[in-house]
Amino acid sequence: SQDNKSSPHSQPMKRSDTMADESMAATTKVRNLSPEDAYVSSEVSRHYEEAKQFLNEGKFEEALASIESGIEAVKDTMPEAAMAPFHYLYGTTLLYQLEESTDADVTVATETTDENADDMQIAWENLEAARILVESTLSHVLKDATKSCMKKKLELDLAQIALRSADLQRMNGRYDEAIQDYQTCLELRKLHLGEYDRKIADCFYNIALSNLLACTELQKEATDSKNSAEGTSHEKRAREHREAGIDLYLDCARTLCGEIASVCGKQPSEIFDIPDFNTNPQKPTTKTASQKAETLRGWRLAISSVSPSMEGDQNLMDLIQMLDEIQETVDEAEKSQDAIRQASMLKQQAREGVAKVQTGDDNRQTTVVGFDKPTMPTAKVVDLAGESAKNVMVVRKKKKRERVEDDSKPMADGKKPKAE
Repeated sequence: SQDNKSSPHSQPMKRSDTMADESMAATTKVRNLSPEDAYVSSEVSRHYEEAKQFLNEGKFEEALASIESGIEAVKDTMPEAAMAPFHYLYGTTLLYQLEESTDADVTVATETTDENADDMQIAWENLEAARILVESTLSHVLKDATKSCMKKKLELDLAQIALRSADLQRMNGRYDEAIQDYQTCLELRKLHLGEYDRKIADCFYNIALSNLLACTELQKEATDSKNSAEGTSHEKRAREHREAGIDLYLDCARTLCGEIASVCGKQPSEIFDIPDFNTNPQKPTTKTASQKAETLRGWRLAISSVSPSMEGDQNLMDLIQMLDEIQETVDEAEKSQDAIRQASMLKQQAREGVAKVQTGDDNRQTTVVGFDKPTMPTAKVVDLAGESAKNVMVVRKKKKRERVEDDSKPMADGKKPKAE
């Protein structure tokens, strides 16, 4: 019959049409993934694994190119949560490149190049985008009580993002912001890691280091200041940062001692009395710097009684070396504290002498000569909260740069394996 005849305009279905339908169905299925499943799928993707391998080999440009390819592969087909791992890895790769091409000891004392400033800004934007997306994914996971393992993973990932953001802030001389981010990392890690975990010690170490760096900067500002009240305020804040730094170095040492005890098959309580882990590291203490240094020497002496039999364990040797370095830092802080106290007394006497001969025109505004505090580059910051993550992936213009071959990173710098 006529109804069974094909229309003269109809065409037989081609194999390519079937494949297109299957592809569309697959794309729809991928788009319907939960945020957490999309997040994990990116972490196990070929582009992500390839980028991590390049990063571990120090091939930063290749790692960045692989991440950009991964972005292109998921940005239009996956939920936004799939972008978070790529945002993090892009930001942390740029940061590693900056760290390995810059002498960390003189970062703040040298002028930041425009190229480095751009890379810092781009790294920050990507780490911030990763944080926002992971927090959004975590809020989705918290609605399901059966996903406790995923909750733990996302909170530890947030801790890692906070750590790298803090590293960036510290590199840029923004020590107060770095301390806040390191503290965020510490609080998140405390939720899931043992109290004597190396990653907990790393957090204490980095917060302590940032406090001492802030102390150094404030001491310089106090010296440069022509205003008595301002100089006194800088000195007071410098003293607070120094004392907090010493306390936090002790927290780091205590944590390392606990880990060493575990490596040696001992319970920390069997070796010496370690203060309660939950005490506030910023809590005021009546101990002097000298007493704190003696406390640390006592801990190291107690550890030495159980560690000789483990001399062939490289991990143990690394931990003991960190304790030695912390002891040196605390001892130097004690000496500098005495020197600064004497210098402050002399400066106060000088200010009092100047005050006696001041005239009316001494109130003129004075230009302070010295290093300005480095600030985060003022390039336009993308409104991450108001944009789709897949639309704010910030990548650098391609540029060829010589890479400094240096695999010898300080053990006690708090850095994590690059694959993290």
